[in-house]
Amino acid sequence: MSIYQSTQLFDEFFNHPGFRNYEKYRTDPNAKMVFEWLKARIDWLISSIRNHRKPALQGVIVDLEELLRNNLGWSREHKDNYFITMIGAMVRFLVEEHGFTVKRTGVPLRHNRIITTAATYRLEP
Repeated sequence: MSIYQSTQLFDEFFNHPGFRNYEKYRTDPNAKMVFEWLKARIDWLISSIRNHRKPALQGVIVDLEELLRNNLGWSREHKDNYFITMIGAMVRFLVEEHGFTVKRTGVPLRHNRIITTAATYRLEP
């Protein structure tokens, strides 16, 4: 049973003033797949923040990297750091809906090979 649900939409991500610089990925089916995958795991992202005091991505990093490698074919185009940065921005977009703000960026992740750092968040009162 999910505690958290996200009402955010893929296109809204690109319309947000802080994320317009990722516009080149608006029509990319891989970007949409990653967004929807993250959105479906909002509980895991928030649990990593609230229950474990870890970066939101830490709770899903192993499965996310498997998705990137196996299901998306992880093409050369998507190996660029800009796509990886966009994934972090998507996480931020999704957790901000529930009152979380960035506490620290560049925190090392464990059990990873593709995405090496992520942000930690705090719940704003």
